[in-house]
Amino acid sequence: MKRSISCITLALALALAWTPTASAGPFEEFFKAAPPEVLARAEPAKTSPRIQVANNPNDLRVMEENGYIEIGRSTWRGEYEDPKKSIKKAKKIKAEVVLFTYKYLSSESGGSMYMPHPGSIPGGLAVPITFHNYDVGAFYFSKIRPEKIGFGINYRFMTPEEVQAIGTNKAVIVEFVRRGSAAFDADLLPGDAVLTIAGQDFSNKEKMAQLRTESAGQTVPLELVRNGKRMTLPITVPNAPVVTPSKKAK
Repeated sequence: MKRSISCITLALALALAWTPTASAGPFEEFFKAAPPEVLARAEPAKTSPRIQVANNPNDLRVMEENGYIEIGRSTWRGEYEDPKKSIKKAKKIKAEVVLFTYKYLSSESGGSMYMPHPGSIPGGLAVPITFHNYDVGAFYFSKIRPEKIGFGINYRFMTPEEVQAIGTNKAVIVEFVRRGSAAFDADLLPGDAVLTIAGQDFSNKEKMAQLRTESAGQTVPLELVRNGKRMTLPITVPNAPVVTPSKKAK
């Protein structure tokens, strides 16, 4: 009797030892963090992360328009995974929102698995295995630090054709504007070509940083090209980031 109890105890111990622990799985395996300069602009989440299923390709941009910044992503092609498993990774990197996407691609047969009959019945069945392939993505977002928003303009550099049409190689094309930012309040629109702010080349980061330091809170002219026409809008210069001096080692 004691031997039987010992065997049962050993079996239970082995079963517990082999019980799989909660894992982020492919959300961890295929994770890629954003560059350090992007992570420096993110504010760590103060609340538990939430999952949002993306319904259209513009959802990523909408997140950034609403003041979020992508701090990393997990993407793979293969089996579908429960998006709830991404929460573990989101907590680890202090993300506030997980934007989950998936798209069914195909199904394929991958052989079979032998399933024995229950009890003492001899033999078994060969059950075919089907694999379903998806494009799966989890995009992790945190709020952008207020002092890192700047003018709130996300832009790209011009194509050669745009350079010829506008007549300068120093302008940039607005992709989107962050809601509530200085550019949003100035009515800057996607597709606008920004030339200068307060007479300074907008594509020159050093000059823009100097402008924010010297003219914060002032309303200055923003020169742009919209639908082939030059125009000027008033824009308020945002505050420069506050630099906290480092403590000297004693």
